[in-house]
Amino acid sequence: MIITDLSQIDFSKYKRFFAFGCSFTQYRWPTWCDIIAKDNPDLEYYNIGKSGAGNTYIFNQINQYANKMNFDEHDLVMVLWSSFYREDRYMYEKGGWKTPGNIYSQFDYDEKFVTEMCCPRGFTLQDLALIDTASRWFTTAEFTVAHSLAIPYDMQNHYSGKTDELAEEFNLNEVYGLYVDLPQSMYPSLIDCFPEGWKMEYMCKNDQGESYTDYHPTVMGYVSYLTELGIDISKVTQTWAFAEHQRMLRCEDTGEIGNTEPKVFL
Repeated sequence: MIITDLSQIDFSKYKRFFAFGCSFTQYRWPTWCDIIAKDNPDLEYYNIGKSGAGNTYIFNQINQYANKMNFDEHDLVMVLWSSFYREDRYMYEKGGWKTPGNIYSQFDYDEKFVTEMCCPRGFTLQDLALIDTASRWFTTAEFTVAHSLAIPYDMQNHYSGKTDELAEEFNLNEVYGLYVDLPQSMYPSLIDCFPEGWKMEYMCKNDQGESYTDYHPTVMGYVSYLTELGIDISKVTQTWAFAEHQRMLRCEDTGEIGNTEPKVFL
């Protein structure tokens, strides 16, 4: 069963809460799902988000967790699908999933690979097929699902650092048209909940020691996001979130905190 109106979720109904996504789900500070878990301490909580992850990784993890954990009517699954232009690969001999993030700004694959092997239309076809397949499964699933795109169709190129001409060059609107009804099964995207953009406040440092502002939403930004979606957050949890926000503001380099790696089965 899919829920599109998050104000209708009764978290007390569920025994387990599973969150899937990329760095908007699992990162160096509490994200939207960590706040939900904090606000509902009786929920058994699993955060399987991974920094840099694309939708191939996310789809695989949902499927494997569903099989391993035997999802049932007592489970709530929330998915924040990632942006499309990402190259996920599972490499057993190198420790599992390689998720370098946006293919046009990462450093794991060289320029030749990106030029010769990466196609925006191909990424879009692949990811929308995966998301649509998952959505059709969710519709009749025994467990409860709420899912959404972090980045809507018309913002994929901008978010990835590409110009809007890319949509015309690769006829991406034709692909979007094939999945025009898919967003109807989803709650509003992350970006749609921040029409003026989210506030970026936490500092990091590059390899040269130069400071820059991390582009992810802040802890309080995620509180606002949940509120915008209709999820009530208790005063106690909001106080905790504000304390986490203040802690991050005092941190001179969020890169020193590091990411928590999710537990994956395969």
